[in-house]
Amino acid sequence: MNSPTFHTRWPLIIVLWFCGMGAAMQFAKVSLPIDELQTYYDASLSEMGLVLSWVGVCGMVFAACVSVFINRFGYRRLLFLAMFLATVLAWVQVLLPPMPLLLATRLIEGVSHLIIVVTAPTLMAAACRADQRSMVMSLWGTFFGVTFSLLGALSPWLMPMGVTSFFVFHALWMLVMLVLLALMFRTDLIALPHPRPQISIKNIIEQHVQIYGQMRTVLPSLCFITYTALYVALLTFFPKVGGAGPDWLRAALPLVSLAGAFGAGALVQKGLKPTQTTVVAFGSALVAFLVLAVACQQGLELSWFKVATFFTLGLMQGAIYGMIPYLATQPAQQAQSISAIAQLGNLGSTIGPPLFGIAFGTWGTTGILGLSLLMPVIGLFLIVYFSRKLDN
Repeated sequence: MNSPTFHTRWPLIIVLWFCGMGAAMQFAKVSLPIDELQTYYDASLSEMGLVLSWVGVCGMVFAACVSVFINRFGYRRLLFLAMFLATVLAWVQVLLPPMPLLLATRLIEGVSHLIIVVTAPTLMAAACRADQRSMVMSLWGTFFGVTFSLLGALSPWLMPMGVTSFFVFHALWMLVMLVLLALMFRTDLIALPHPRPQISIKNIIEQHVQIYGQMRTVLPSLCFITYTALYVALLTFFPKVGGAGPDWLRAALPLVSLAGAFGAGALVQKGLKPTQTTVVAFGSALVAFLVLAVACQQGLELSWFKVATFFTLGLMQGAIYGMIPYLATQPAQQAQSISAIAQLGNLGSTIGPPLFGIAFGTWGTTGILGLSLLMPVIGLFLIVYFSRKLDN
């Protein structure tokens, strides 16, 4: 618990958030120029899907193990290691190596991604006053959408310079963040347990039991899987619903989700419980998708309806991250909760696009809209049912 005189370290919090954006760029730098990369490598769409998703495989399998390594080596040390590894691999990928080597670097890159997305938000929470933690976690929850929006906005300038330009931009970003961390982050913010636990299969299994055996650490991740299944899939498949829309729409959707995430933080600051904010967010998403479905059936122009749905997706994201310090009050518990979010979030972003692809191939636009409606329904059930159990 912070002392009453503790001052929030906003510069460090922003740099840690930027580190998260660097982790998100590991996806965005492949997703945005994916057609050009496919042409360069003369690869199939399934191969390019592997290149895109390979980074998330590590998180899907090993995310719950990270807390064991954190308790052994410390948050700050592991974050520096992950940023250094990510920076080196980013510069290797600038060379656009042969496909097998590219896939190998993407898999290893997943290790750095996983460590960053677990350590950085936990350190952000530790660097701020207790009454600001839900707001800061909502800020962290925007890192993915902000990154896609930033690179989407820069695409008209980067694309003419060739597909390598996205990789160069990412490599430079990681290098700058690594230097800023070295200058600003000289002492750890979170004390390690004594004695430090040994890394063993037994401890890793115990860690999984601790994380998934406590609703306070697992509830945000159960809700988050419905969000990630929606978010990544809709960025890909929304052009299938009523057409791609105007040129500004692709960059605007992630940016609007950012506004939604800050909206969730504002609701918490106004006194709404994070669990209540999550109910509002998922309920708003359900209404937005229902309205979108009606508008689609009526043959209306859908751009602003799509904007509204992405605002509610941002609300979902910010509300879920805001639940973490509310339900898990200790840094170790928060790290466990974030580990579960990383694990189930990667699962959602891995299974979401194929599910939506199958739904579109089988039922067309109706399949996409049906799945889009189903996800907030599942999330609403989870948060309403299990938060009541926590309150009892």
